[in-house]
Amino acid sequence: MQIETFANVKTTIQICSVILSAFVNTVSIYLIITESPKIMGTYRHLMTYFCCCSLLFSLIDAVVQPNIQTYKSAFFMVVDVKSRHLTPSVAEFFIDLLCGFIAVTVYGIAIHFIYRFLALERQGRLRYFNHQFLLVWLSIPLIAGTIWFIVTGTVFSMDPITTEYIRSTVKEFFNLDMEDVVYGAAAFFPLDQNGQKFTSYLAFFGLSCYLTLLTIPFLTMLICGLKSWKKVRCLLDHGESEFARNLQMQLYKALIAQTVLPVVFFYIPFGFIFILPIFEIDCQFMAAPVTLVFAIYPALDPLPTLFFVDYYRNAIWGNFGAKNLNCLNFSEVFQCKKARIEGTVDESVSRNIQTYKSAFFMVVDVKDRHLTPWVAELSIRMLCGCIGVTTYGMAIHFVYRFFALEREGRLRFFNQKFLFLWFSIPLFGGVLWFLVTEFTFPMNKETTEYIRSTVKEFFNLDMEDVVYGAAAFFPLDQNGQKFTSYLAFFGLSCYLTLLTIPFLTMLICGLKSWKKVRCLLDHGESEFARNLQMQLYKALIAQTVLPVVFFYIPFGFIFIFPIFEINCQFIAAPITLVFAMYSAIDALPTLFFVDYYRKAIIGLKGVWVTVPTNFRCVGLVSV
Repeated sequence: MQIETFANVKTTIQICSVILSAFVNTVSIYLIITESPKIMGTYRHLMTYFCCCSLLFSLIDAVVQPNIQTYKSAFFMVVDVKSRHLTPSVAEFFIDLLCGFIAVTVYGIAIHFIYRFLALERQGRLRYFNHQFLLVWLSIPLIAGTIWFIVTGTVFSMDPITTEYIRSTVKEFFNLDMEDVVYGAAAFFPLDQNGQKFTSYLAFFGLSCYLTLLTIPFLTMLICGLKSWKKVRCLLDHGESEFARNLQMQLYKALIAQTVLPVVFFYIPFGFIFILPIFEIDCQFMAAPVTLVFAIYPALDPLPTLFFVDYYRNAIWGNFGAKNLNCLNFSEVFQCKKARIEGTVDESVSRNIQTYKSAFFMVVDVKDRHLTPWVAELSIRMLCGCIGVTTYGMAIHFVYRFFALEREGRLRFFNQKFLFLWFSIPLFGGVLWFLVTEFTFPMNKETTEYIRSTVKEFFNLDMEDVVYGAAAFFPLDQNGQKFTSYLAFFGLSCYLTLLTIPFLTMLICGLKSWKKVRCLLDHGESEFARNLQMQLYKALIAQTVLPVVFFYIPFGFIFIFPIFEINCQFIAAPITLVFAMYSAIDALPTLFFVDYYRKAIIGLKGVWVTVPTNFRCVGLVSV
């Protein structure tokens, strides 16, 4: 990805994250204060406290806008003080403070786990969280954050040796001179003044401090989490009421989800960033995603509590007037909105798809479209992300239809409290597709020269006037020699994996649903119920044929044939056209196959029929 493009994307994400974080955390604090039952006790204060920490985290990240990177045996965080208009001392302080919030976050989660375990074991030790002890618990994350702050400021501070060691990488990846930046860095095997490698024991000491600070809360969460799970499973056996058990389970699920977030956003990525440089293993490809997820995390941290705890979730649903929303109708609306977004992005981009020998690519004419390069790149990635949203959205439709038909009570997993979880799966699939396109198929000099003649021949465009996303499996190096691009193969494997998961889901659920539909009358179902199920199932089949025809088959050829350098340029133009048409016809099967919608459109004997307000598949199929 180009330096300017990444900088613009990162800045946009950081600004959006701080706005979203301010909104979500403010809503969380309000709901915690106004909607929490008295039984939650001082736990409300803990949740409010950590919402405030997340809000400060996002504000500092937006001010600092750090760049995380590695180089051989070093990892570092860089801040551009020149463009940020910060004095070096202020920038250094904010880097140390931002790192300190990592410890505040993980130790805060650990204290949550301790509280939940003491509340579940019912041996009176929850009194240690009473008001007279509350400040002690609240001070633990601050102490850990202070220690992390001190380690970063003293052990990983700037020095001439480290400055020269990372100078070329900072210039290459961020186009910054070392005189214009402030950083915190650990270089395990830097070079001395004579160019000889030596071991920095101070860096190893700092890393051991980091790992120790991370291990303590991780073990605390692991031990308390396992013990809490055992207690939750035994609550009813110990005579607990259903109300108490449900509340405990809601809080415990929220806590588990809030643990997954730091594990995914901190432990795993920073574990690689911290450890791999010791062995001089190149992990520079991870630095950009880590920088972005580091900025996103504070906005996501409060969401599990809002989602899993009934008091907060119901308050939000009530305020938005969503209490009577039907899952299936809402899902159809989501699918239509997705199609509108996809069509809008496709229109704004006006991309061209083509192949050349061992490469496939998507090209956008930024000159004719009057787009800045970074906006065009972002639009290409978003358009590719819509493929992931589409395929995973169809898979979820199939899962819903199968649950509705099998009648084993599992349709409850599509109730309102789980609805956002299902909606998040296509979005998550789209984000993964976006990231794969962004980081494995970027623009580079080798690919630019490799596809230059084809872009000129088929589209009459110069490479200086276009932006593209491309996979070149066997491009040519500067000497004209063919070499293997393992990054392109990795990106393709990610694409195929992301496509295979929803395809298998649709295949399995589709076959099982077909068997269920054929047996409906044998099981005593009414003709009306069977017809309705068949209508929805036919619509679903048709909506599956569309992505298979418009995505799976053509893009399968486009993705696979270039590996063997098989010429498939003749199908590039039809694919470009059908790719543009898809979003316009995606909703047609539902309108055509379902009687309620079709009759409302064309009219039956002059009477326009509307969908009953009590239309629910769950109720109708049991008529």
